[in-house]
Amino acid sequence: MSGRLFPRAALRGLTIAGYLATRDPVSGTVYDLMPVVFALRPRGLAKRGP
Repeated sequence: MSGRLFPRAALRGLTIAGYLATRDPVSGTVYDLMPVVFALRPRGLAKRGP
């Protein structure tokens, strides 16, 4: 997440706190959580088995 966050804030001339305050709380959170979901999904499928 921080790899995307810092360059965007810098390009827009915002501080990190300012950037977080201006983004949509629902879609921004979902956007940040989806890579985590996709990373953990194979582990969940492996535990369940075929």
